[in-house]
Amino acid sequence: DNYVQLGFIPGKEVGLTAFAENIPGVLSADYFGTPVSSIPMMQGITSAADFDLIVQLDYGTVTGAGYLMWIRQVAAPYNRQFLLGVSTVIAPNTMPYYQSGQIDALIVGLRGAADYEGLVNRPGKAMSAMDAQSLVHVWVIMLIALGNLSYFTRKRRSVSTARGPEA
Repeated sequence: DNYVQLGFIPGKEVGLTAFAENIPGVLSADYFGTPVSSIPMMQGITSAADFDLIVQLDYGTVTGAGYLMWIRQVAAPYNRQFLLGVSTVIAPNTMPYYQSGQIDALIVGLRGAADYEGLVNRPGKAMSAMDAQSLVHVWVIMLIALGNLSYFTRKRRSVSTARGPEA
């Protein structure tokens, strides 16, 4: 079909480097146990040099970011286009790589996913989840405003009480 789920590659950067150099030698079957040699999409694919595009979805922490491994071991050495989708919390750390051109396209968080769904005209879960997220953001702003109003009202009362009754 449109993609192959190869599953987890053990060994971090060493495993990823081995995969990039010799895909059939590292992975004999996909995530579901189907032999890679029998998958039509994998015919003629032997190394990362055979990829036109690499897509990485990363939700990890800054120190364990998988996208850095993919940049170092696959995208840069093989000069492949690299599209990255990340959770919002690690997006600031990806910006230097995006600005330098090591990441060709970047989708950031739920908002980025919703924008992508709109761009390809296929509304899905991200667009519908944005409604809930926007509502929660409005609710949080209202609670902050209410808390500030309460704080300043109490502060004004305590200042006027400390001065005593006006004559």
